[in-house]
Amino acid sequence: MSGVAPLMPNIVHEVGLTAADYGIVVAAFGAAKLVANVPCAAIADSYGRRAAIVGGLTLVAAGYATLPLSESMLGMAASRAVTGLGATGFVAGCTLVAADISTPLSRGATTAPLGAAFNTGAIAGPAVGGAFAAIAGPTGCLEMCALSVLGVAGYAARQIPETRTGALLEAGASPQFGAAARVMVAKLSKMAVRRPLQRLGVANWAYWVSLAGVNMTVMPLKLASPDGLALPPATIGALFAMQAAISVVAALPVGALADRIGPERMIAPSLCALGCSNALLPLAHDITSAAGVMAIAALANTVCGGQPTAAAANASEPQDRASALALLRTAGDVGLLCGSASIGAVASIYGIDAALYSAGGVLIGSGALFTQLSRSEGAARAAAAVASSKGVGR
Repeated sequence: MSGVAPLMPNIVHEVGLTAADYGIVVAAFGAAKLVANVPCAAIADSYGRRAAIVGGLTLVAAGYATLPLSESMLGMAASRAVTGLGATGFVAGCTLVAADISTPLSRGATTAPLGAAFNTGAIAGPAVGGAFAAIAGPTGCLEMCALSVLGVAGYAARQIPETRTGALLEAGASPQFGAAARVMVAKLSKMAVRRPLQRLGVANWAYWVSLAGVNMTVMPLKLASPDGLALPPATIGALFAMQAAISVVAALPVGALADRIGPERMIAPSLCALGCSNALLPLAHDITSAAGVMAIAALANTVCGGQPTAAAANASEPQDRASALALLRTAGDVGLLCGSASIGAVASIYGIDAALYSAGGVLIGSGALFTQLSRSEGAARAAAAVASSKGVGR
């Protein structure tokens, strides 16, 4: 989905969009994902995980295919919205498959490659897209992306196993879409007040603020802008490829460490590290310093992209898993919506460096809030245990 990133600065210039307009285009992707979370989770519970994956990939291909036809901000936003609808479907299916086939003792290692694969695609996509755009042009690149995604959809239809079991249906999941959607909404309202999911929602919100506001919006502009580093597309692609390589190499060690110490313990430090990398990028004045900062961000993204999902799956029962992960994705989609629009607006008004500083502050603050919420919950549990023991003693 990030293969279009190298094309977007040129498209923005050709169509005549401002940074704020560009932020709205990115926000359309997030708004569509936000709206689609409950329906896609219901589809995964009623028609199966594989149906959500294949259908979602097909919509992503449609979004790519229509983007070359867009000649205005509204047209581009509509195409990105279709892509967002599809992304929600296949992410919902993939995360549920990973959660279904793992246990709390192996969930970190199972979900870490999934998060790393997403991060790798998000990071390496610009490198691949930039290379194809240099050969075939923007339209040819988008057509290639659409055909590639359709090919992946065909592969998924044949190769991905269906992990929705009869036991899950007996535990409360409905085979009917309408009933599944109603059950999903009811569960979401109950689960939203659970403290573990609240703090995990904060973490996923902050991560997506950074991913949408920095990686998808202002970082490409910073690297390519004459007022920034003024790097050519090939160099920008190489930097994104480096980040992808780090994500791949770090995925299994990160997952193993998460299973050893618990995924929640890794979230706050990774949020703070990602915030620091965003805040340091304005101070990078050459490719070497920029590469160092982006390497830190890649490692932090590897943790932030997978461990909230593992922790949310650990904190929920199998019959509530789809609802818990839908709630987590909803928080992330709100972050995507807020990050792309607000960080893009800050960049348009105050400059790209100010936007990067703002994103860094949001992440560091969210890491501190996550830690405070964890401590408060631990203190509440300890107090409840003491009160219970006194009651038993009487």
